[in-house]
Amino acid sequence: MRPEVILYHREGCHLCERMSLELRSLQDELGFDIREVDIDADTALKQRFNAKIPVLAVGEEILCCHFLDEQGLRLELAGD
Repeated sequence: MRPEVILYHREGCHLCERMSLELRSLQDELGFDIREVDIDADTALKQRFNAKIPVLAVGEEILCCHFLDEQGLRLELAGD
């Protein structure tokens, strides 16, 4: 099974769109699936991540906020 990364985002967020595009460009090379979660659809997520989006997580581990940490993502996926 391929690892899944979770991108917490909101519609109309340019940083979110940028991180999504960057993730998709790495997806085939690194072999992961992306699940995008709109924080505005969940009150608890909106309170938790409102000023931090986009937030990238693998499982419960938050890897980065605002900008993609490509090296951190590579290290996290290599550890699985």
